Amino acid sequence: MGLAWWQSVAWLMPDPGAVAKQLNVTALQFVAMWQLEYPIIAMATSILLIDMARCWVHRLLHRVNFLWRLHAIHHSGTDVDATTGFRHHPLEYLATIAIMMPLYILLEIPAASIVVYGVLAASITPFSHANTGLPDGVERVVNKIFITNQLHALHHSAELGESNSNFGTVFAFWDRIFATRIEPTLERFSCVPFSVQRISAETAASLPKVLMQPFRFGAIGGQPAVAVVRRGDDRI
Repeated sequence: MGLAWWQSVAWLMPDPGAVAKQLNVTALQFVAMWQLEYPIIAMATSILLIDMARCWVHRLLHRVNFLWRLHAIHHSGTDVDATTGFRHHPLEYLATIAIMMPLYILLEIPAASIVVYGVLAASITPFSHANTGLPDGVERVVNKIFITNQLHALHHSAELGESNSNFGTVFAFWDRIFATRIEPTLERFSCVPFSVQRISAETAASLPKVLMQPFRFGAIGGQPAVAVVRRGDDRI
C-alpha cells in the first residue's frame, strides 16, 4: 500500500491505543502491555501483526466481489513495474482503512507502529513490483523473508491459480504459514502474463475509465488482456 494513506491514519486519526483505552477494550491487549516496558518488542510485534492482518485483508480483496472490483484496478496494468504498487482505486484505500482500523483499536497498536510499518511497506512496494529480477542465489535467500518482485509477479499473473497466491506485503513467511505460497522461478518470471479479463489495455491506461471500472456491469475475471514477456536476462 502507498505511504499516503498510512500517514493519513497517523495524522487524521487518534492513536488507536488511546481509543481502545477510552472504549475500555480489553481483548488482545498484550501489545499495549509491552509498550512502556518493552517498546522495541512492542514495535516489532505490532509490525508483524499489521503485516499478517494485511495479508488476510489482501485475500479478502480477492474473495469479496465488490472489493475485488476495486482491487482489480491494481491488477489491470498490462505490465508490472515499480509504479504498479501505488496503482490502487481510492475506494480500495478507504475500504482497507475501514477494515484495518478496528484491528488497530482492538490490539491497541500504537500510531508510531502504524507509521513505521507504512514507511516499511511503501519502501518495499516499488521493489516487489519491479520488472527486474535479483540474481538467483540472492533471490532464493531474500524471498524466504521478504516479498520480492519474482515472488509477487506470480500474484499479478492473469492465471487464476497464480494470482490467488503470494498475498504478502512485506514479509514472505505468511504465505508459507497459510499455505498460499507458490515458489517463483526466473523462467516463469520472464513470461508471466498480466492484466485481467474485461479490463482492456485502453481502459487500464485511462484514469477516468479505470476509476469507473468497478461500477461497470459484468464480471471481472482473471484471464489476460495482454500477455507481456520480459527478458530472462533482465536482472539486477
